[in-house]
Amino acid sequence: MIKLSRSLNAWDTPDFTAVLKQEVAQLDTHLLPLQQGLSQSSYVSDKPVQLTINNMSENSENILIKTGIFYSGIIAG
Repeated sequence: MIKLSRSLNAWDTPDFTAVLKQEVAQLDTHLLPLQQGLSQSSYVSDKPVQLTINNMSENSENILIKTGIFYSGIIAG
C-alpha cells in the first residue's frame, strides 16, 4: 500500500495540491498500475508522472481524491 504521509500532513492547507503532486511524482512508477493502461506503446517511460486533481472530499474516516495520472510510454525495439 502506498502511503502519502506528507500529503496527509498538508491536508486542509493551501499547499496540499502542490505537496500531493510532488509526492506522487516522486513515487517509483513500478508501484502504480501504469503498464496496464498502455495501448499505444510497450513499456512505461521513466519520466515522472503528472497528476491532475479532479475532485476532493473527506468524511469522518477518509480523504477521497479522484485524480488523473498522465505518463509516457515507449515502444521497445
